[in-house]
Amino acid sequence: MSEEEEEMEIHPTCKHCGSGEIFGYDRIVGLPYISCFLRNAAGVLEPEWEGSTEVLWDTQRPIDESKPFICGGCDMLLAVDDLIVPDGA
Repeated sequence: MSEEEEEMEIHPTCKHCGSGEIFGYDRIVGLPYISCFLRNAAGVLEPEWEGSTEVLWDTQRPIDESKPFICGGCDMLLAVDDLIVPDGA
């Protein structure tokens, strides 16, 4: 893109329900902190979750390469072809 060209914001909608709430649908590795382990009545070790998680943002990848988006209105996985782009965009 040359310096003279301006980027234009485009706000597509879902072709299934018309919602403008379009999100990336990604898989990201998270490391939930464990404060300790407890042994339950059956003798099985169970983690005592600390309540916070470290997110490894470098691991972010779409769950489905062919449908990398999800609609916040109808929860359908979306491909680029499932988006309605406004006229003139």
